[in-house]
Amino acid sequence: MHAAFNSVQQDASKMQNSMPRNFKPGHNSFAHYVEMYLNKLVSFASPIFPFEDACFASINITDAGACNNGHVAAFVEIEEEFDRNFESCQSGFCASLDYAPSEGPMGMCSCGIVFCSNAAYRAPMMCDEGEEYLLSLAQLVKCTVDAAKDASQKRKDVISVNNEAPPKEGRDASQSCQEDVVACEEDVLKSVTKGWATRYCINYIDKMLSPEISPSGEYAWMEECGIDHPTLDPMTALCMEVFSSNIIDEDE
Repeated sequence: MHAAFNSVQQDASKMQNSMPRNFKPGHNSFAHYVEMYLNKLVSFASPIFPFEDACFASINITDAGACNNGHVAAFVEIEEEFDRNFESCQSGFCASLDYAPSEGPMGMCSCGIVFCSNAAYRAPMMCDEGEEYLLSLAQLVKCTVDAAKDASQKRKDVISVNNEAPPKEGRDASQSCQEDVVACEEDVLKSVTKGWATRYCINYIDKMLSPEISPSGEYAWMEECGIDHPTLDPMTALCMEVFSSNIIDEDE
């Protein structure tokens, strides 16, 4: 394993299972729950979603009662299900690397680079392995996006039952806050497009090539791994074919 990547592993080993959580025990607030949930995703892969916190900043989430709807138990259950699905996504990443499969667990450094904390794992060392790594990363992202969409829909279902009775003008601050929070979350999910996925991939490769990860040019070989294309640069063509096409379905 490259020394630079080994240092990344040591950094990331301190971060495993330490996703930031803004949810305070006993803080009976729907908005704080969603903020915590999105912060977990934001902390993953710098970030896994194109998170726009200005939307959430416009909502009063400092008032414990602002989004209180009496369904905290349901939201906790949804969060726990997302956690299980997210863990499954991470295990799938490690197991899917044919050149160095492992049981994981998956780790991530503060710079967003993903790896597996297992003696059987090593970083990619040539183009074929690099493409396999990107494909496994794409599957990890898609798995997490799908888990997030599922959790979002279940949260929406919970609050829709709670909010459907009174007319819009008769809704209290709690119900309005819930609707605002869901709208922000839906905007985040809608922004996960092929264009975003391609940019994510390019940024990820740029990070791998950076002095932080590759101080002595350990991953310089990645610059030769693009795909010939009549109008696109090779690396963009690679990201579109190997990465983004495996995250967003053609009909989305």
